[in-house]
Amino acid sequence: MDPGHGGYEGGVQGDSGISEKDVVLSIAIKVHTKLSTTPGITTVLTREQDVSLSNQQRAGIFKAKQADLLITLHAGGTFSRETQGIALYYPDAPALSRTDISTGVHPQNHSTRSRIIAQTLSTHLIQETSANTLGIHAIPNPLFLAIN
Repeated sequence: MDPGHGGYEGGVQGDSGISEKDVVLSIAIKVHTKLSTTPGITTVLTREQDVSLSNQQRAGIFKAKQADLLITLHAGGTFSRETQGIALYYPDAPALSRTDISTGVHPQNHSTRSRIIAQTLSTHLIQETSANTLGIHAIPNPLFLAIN
């Protein structure tokens, strides 16, 4: 799990002065703690304190741990009530190349599984928080691209 931002990258800042980097780190630590007691699940955090990490460093952690799932947490900010809520993002499937087809590698499977997990998480988060849903979206996030 990757708590976004950190160190000199604070992300958005709320009216109360709290930074996105602190909010997502707190959430990640709570989820990590809860999941660590679940048999068969091992969780790894890219950061457990307020440090800056590049996308390459974050991707290196996932590669080294041979992660099956990447969750990157961000808490966007907005002044519009209509755009407040929870949005989840998953890696967009890259187009298949001839090499992918000949080797049997199918990147869209990763995207499909990620979409299903994002949908499940979205459902539970909305139920738990009563927040607005802003949906789930496929994006070509630089972190997702760095791990491929």
